[in-house]
Amino acid sequence: MLATAVRSGAILYGVSASIDVLIWWLLFAFIWLGTHWVRWLLGSFSFAFAFFHLVQAFAHGSRAALPFNLLQVVLEVFIGAACFAPSVHFFAVRQRENIRWREKLAAAAIFGLLIASSVFTFVGLIFYTAGVQRDERREGETALRRLFVQNDTRFLLDHASAAFFDKYKQSGLSWLLQQQFVGMGELHNFNVTGSTLQTHYSFPATFIHTGYVYGVADTGCGRAQLSVLLVGSPRDWKIDGFWWQCAGR
Repeated sequence: MLATAVRSGAILYGVSASIDVLIWWLLFAFIWLGTHWVRWLLGSFSFAFAFFHLVQAFAHGSRAALPFNLLQVVLEVFIGAACFAPSVHFFAVRQRENIRWREKLAAAAIFGLLIASSVFTFVGLIFYTAGVQRDERREGETALRRLFVQNDTRFLLDHASAAFFDKYKQSGLSWLLQQQFVGMGELHNFNVTGSTLQTHYSFPATFIHTGYVYGVADTGCGRAQLSVLLVGSPRDWKIDGFWWQCAGR
């Protein structure tokens, strides 16, 4: 789960999901070690997790992933229901006869360290991502202003990513800026309206960021929506694409 989230750019989701999994296994371990009342917590936790995944499956999941998500929901409901069954209670009571508290404390300490490290990682990533997004928004605002308001070809050539430059070359990038100026004319009342950010991990210890920064402006063709795609890392952002769309088109 964590590896899939990292590959797709949803690192924060992957870490939070890993914390959920660790908590689930901690509760399961305590049932295995004979603490029978924990089954109520694990059952409730499984039902809550199933409901969360069901909402995610229909709200954000793709059609291809929907059967897998629904199977996950069914398994979580089954586990949650099983935790309320008398058989789990009697199993835990029987296990308690052979398990000592020192073993339970050792298991709790191990899981506690894992959960604590995951929580600290999650909090650290939140602060890191917030800083990166501020930097991205600042660089994106500069890029939108230089590209659309000032029509600065030299800025585009200096800050284009290798892939973007290889695709259009110098003449193609200059032509793109000319086309947007012909289509929109001079811009007024430019404002940044929002931004998005995805963070990808690259072995051994590198984060690569991709994000869109959006803006609006009054143009000769009406109110225009502007966007620029940035790739790279803080203090080393590159332009990987830019687009515009007039309201009347």
